[in-house]
Amino acid sequence: IKKLTLTAFIVVLISLTALFSVSALDVGTVSNLRYGKSESAITLAWNKAENAVGYRVFEWKNDGWKALKTTADTVYKATRLYSGTKHIYAVRAYAKENGKTVWSGAYKTITTATRPVTVSKITASPSTNYVKLAWTKSAGSTGYRVYKYNPATKAWDTAVKATTATSVAVKGLVSGTKYYFAVKPYINTGSEIVWASTYTKILVCTR
Repeated sequence: IKKLTLTAFIVVLISLTALFSVSALDVGTVSNLRYGKSESAITLAWNKAENAVGYRVFEWKNDGWKALKTTADTVYKATRLYSGTKHIYAVRAYAKENGKTVWSGAYKTITTATRPVTVSKITASPSTNYVKLAWTKSAGSTGYRVYKYNPATKAWDTAVKATTATSVAVKGLVSGTKYYFAVKPYINTGSEIVWASTYTKILVCTR
């Protein structure tokens, strides 16, 4: 009788262990999270995670993670965004086991921004040896870089590396000479510099 009771206890114990055991399914973490960006959209892409059947995309908003979409794809596009705005995203993989969702132990995050708007207009006030440039403010930009075209190398040299103002004086020029200048806005996210899609150019002649 004692042997039968012990055997029955062992069978029940094994059954309970199987019933309440932790999932043995290992869901891999998303890898190679990358992105593309425009003035109004950010596209995320990543490699397929091991054993994953789907992914959930989150965005950090107001000191918390907000779920944006659950998808089986490895691409997500956020649209209708404001230009020159910073965004923090995360992607977490999941699988299904016995009707339950099993999440990856970690998730990948990325910080980026939409491109700032290109400067719409530049004006110039030339003198004999310098030119004062002024331009319209670019929505969302945190700064601007000013370039001067070099006809010898056929390249745009940096004239003013970074300024938060919307006007600069480019000095050290030759009188009675033509110059091409360009302005390009950017936003600094803290982890990268995101540039406007193109330059805005102007042709000026010193007095």
